[in-house]
Amino acid sequence: MCGYHGNRQELTGCTSWDALTKKLNELDLDSEQRVRLEQFLTQKQTVGELNAEDFEKISELGAGNGGVVWQVLHKKTELTMARKVLIQGFNCSSR
Repeated sequence: MCGYHGNRQELTGCTSWDALTKKLNELDLDSEQRVRLEQFLTQKQTVGELNAEDFEKISELGAGNGGVVWQVLHKKTELTMARKVLIQGFNCSSR
């Protein structure tokens, strides 16, 4: 049986694509939202799991809220992305 478990909404008992397709059909999306979400999911499937060593830093875009945002290049796909690197131990409630 296909379903979710835990707080992280991890997929169990089915392929991720099957579960995502099922969830997409359950959402109340207009046609533009559906197209954008499907494009994102297709791109995510191409990129796969992300690891720090997969990126090349291009430039710093900004800093604040406990982290730094970098413009990065995903080496495998040559996609340019924004990547936020959080400062370990930062407590947002202390601001």
